[in-house]
Amino acid sequence: MPIDDRIIEQVDGSNFSMGDRVICGLLSEVPNNSSPGAIASVAVAHVGSYATLPVLGTSGNGTGATLVAHMKAISAAIAAAGSGYAPGDTVTFTGGTESSNAVFTIDTTLLASLAVNAAGTGYAATDTINLSGGVATTPAVLTVATTKLISAAVSAMGSGYAISDTITLAGGAGATKAVLTVTHAQLASVALNAAGSGYAPGDTITLSGGTAGTAAVITVDTVSSGAIATFHISTAGDYTVEATSFTQASTSGSGTSATFNTGLFGVKTFTVSGGSYTTNSATFTQSATSGSGTGATFNTGVFGVNTVSISNAGVYQTNAASFTQASTSGSGTGATFNTTLYGINAAHQTTPGSYTVLPANPVAQGSSSGSGTGATFNPLWGFNTITVSAGGSGYDNVSAITVSGGGSTGGGAGTITLGSQTGNAVTVPVAFAASANLPEAYGAWVNPKQPCFWEVDESSKTATGFNVILTPLAAATITAGTIDVLVVA
Repeated sequence: MPIDDRIIEQVDGSNFSMGDRVICGLLSEVPNNSSPGAIASVAVAHVGSYATLPVLGTSGNGTGATLVAHMKAISAAIAAAGSGYAPGDTVTFTGGTESSNAVFTIDTTLLASLAVNAAGTGYAATDTINLSGGVATTPAVLTVATTKLISAAVSAMGSGYAISDTITLAGGAGATKAVLTVTHAQLASVALNAAGSGYAPGDTITLSGGTAGTAAVITVDTVSSGAIATFHISTAGDYTVEATSFTQASTSGSGTSATFNTGLFGVKTFTVSGGSYTTNSATFTQSATSGSGTGATFNTGVFGVNTVSISNAGVYQTNAASFTQASTSGSGTGATFNTTLYGINAAHQTTPGSYTVLPANPVAQGSSSGSGTGATFNPLWGFNTITVSAGGSGYDNVSAITVSGGGSTGGGAGTITLGSQTGNAVTVPVAFAASANLPEAYGAWVNPKQPCFWEVDESSKTATGFNVILTPLAAATITAGTIDVLVVA
């Protein structure tokens, strides 16, 4: 209300005398701008989305405030999937300056690597294999990078081979060729050493010599006075130890004493070291041998999976330790895979962290609850809190927070609360109109509307106003608002 100046009458029991002047003035809602206009605190209104640390400032009135952004991770793109992870594993970030680190929990994984467990048969390079195993939204797909020879048949045994000879094959295309190791030999040729007697054309002679699961058999073609003139090998036998000379073990006729020498052997069976092929071949010749054999050829080559590439890493909710083939683009069957390792496909933030200096992208893993390593992330950050390291002065209700830089979509914002800063007093000027003409001595009472002490600065009193000093209780602050003032003189 305005200043009320009245001449009052004597009232029994009062301290007033006839003719005294009583001046009353009430000013309500006097603005308390928390002089000197410091920023007491900033509340985060919108966290925003930033790739790097944004810059905080202010607009409107006021200068000198220093605001500090404390950022939290809100999401992260996987920069490197790493290896050895499982859904549910947690990954703690490292780097930056923080009071707490961000933690992400893995939602889904992708296949990072695996080994060929069984090569199967019938595969060719570039065949695709859809995997079966684990729980997947999208199962992984492999592409056969190279094949290896699984088996082949002897089409020509050759001659001059010994047990344990190796034969490097020619045929197909690849970085390394298949190598065969002779395990069993068969008699390729032998010479008549002693013609014997009593033989007739068509007699068969089972030979004795070497070590054989099945001994070689020759058939007499012609004779001269009962002595063998010509013959042929009718059963080549199956030998694990060769011999160069043979005697007669038995015969279908009555001939005796025939012997044979200069035995030469061809390939019967072998083991395969499969090589690495980008182009299969059904037939092979000999490229080289560790022995002196020549002329062996092979056909009916069958190939299995040697190496694969992961053409689609899949999306897994549950990892699998091994896989079988669900389907293939070719005709191969029987390939299986094991020794699987998984990387991170997607993860969500479970602990936001609080950073004043952000770690550099890509952010590395500090630790994991599992055994995974090597994953890195490109996080997006939002405001966690905004603290005031210097309140500045001159700020008022038109002052606002500004946010610049940081990339991404931005959008972060804060709301200023003006205040005295913790524990500091605030001076609130109270001004009446010049017509108030307050007397030289007057009293004032204040309703500060906040938990604080108040006093009138006696030295500031004038005929039109004075200053009220508000001192917060304990470590509180005086925030912007209004006070009510009653003046009596």
